[in-house]
Amino acid sequence: MTLYPNPNNGEFNVLITSSIKESSPVSIEVINLLGQVVATSIAPEHNGISDIHISIPGGVASGVYILRARTNTTELTKKFIINR
Repeated sequence: MTLYPNPNNGEFNVLITSSIKESSPVSIEVINLLGQVVATSIAPEHNGISDIHISIPGGVASGVYILRARTNTTELTKKFIINR
């Protein structure tokens, strides 16, 4: 999983590739360091590749966050920084 750019201003892309060639939706959660989910998104997976654009609401403060991506068979996490 690649998240770019990092750091970002609340607008970023997530690229997920999988060797499993089945289509399943990708659930995205952005979580603050208190464990609170501050944003969610769901995108379809297409032949093992998902490129998802995320836009975090302006009320979310600058800081370190965790992105969690889930499919039917996989869960991935990545730390990133929002710098407003």
